[in-house]
Amino acid sequence: MSKYQDTIKTLPTDNEPIENAYLVDTIFQEDPSAVSKLAAEFKESLLIVVLFVLFSSDQFTGFIKKHIQLAEKSPIVLMGIRCATVLFLYYFIKNFQLIRK
Repeated sequence: MSKYQDTIKTLPTDNEPIENAYLVDTIFQEDPSAVSKLAAEFKESLLIVVLFVLFSSDQFTGFIKKHIQLAEKSPIVLMGIRCATVLFLYYFIKNFQLIRK
């Protein structure tokens, strides 16, 4: 620490109570900007697109048709399995992200 820096203990303080505590709370409250809100929503949309592209691939289609005979005969069942997989993984990733926070 340089000789020109103050430590917190040496800073002057007063013992007067803050009368407008709500004002201090609003000044230091974090308000996300429009850009950060847009970025957060874009991340969710991008996650859904990436999951859907991955599970629309020929490799996934072949895997599902190999293990579920009904999906080989019906494209509607195959699409339902894809959608259910994307939905499940999106829900899992979203909740796992919330648990870590």
